[in-house]
Amino acid sequence: MHKNISFALLCVITFLTLAASAFAAPLVLFDEAHAQQFVIGKEGPLDLSELAAAYRANGFQVKTSARPLTDAELAAADLLILSGPFRPLDTVEVEAVLDFLRKGGGLAVMLHIPPPALNLLRQLHVEVANGTLH
Repeated sequence: MHKNISFALLCVITFLTLAASAFAAPLVLFDEAHAQQFVIGKEGPLDLSELAAAYRANGFQVKTSARPLTDAELAAADLLILSGPFRPLDTVEVEAVLDFLRKGGGLAVMLHIPPPALNLLRQLHVEVANGTLH
């Protein structure tokens, strides 16, 4: 009898955990692993605190990561924001981002200078220039 109750309790906990994850708010991951100067934890005019607040106000979870972009790091995310990297993404990171996109993830790239993101942008067939945009 005790084993049946334990098993039933385990089944209920598993069901509730799966149900909660099915209804979890989408996760926006802000990359901070590439020497970004403007981040969500600061309130300056170019910082991203207001963008993060807007996502939260619309029901999104917001997280930052200072670790390299890997399949594991991106697994829980629905949207990756790569804003103003000053250190290039390496080949492994580019492949992880491409896999993330193939699996249905979203990507927003905001640049101050293009070279740190060129490896990724070229794979996405995005052309950039060092001149002023008109």
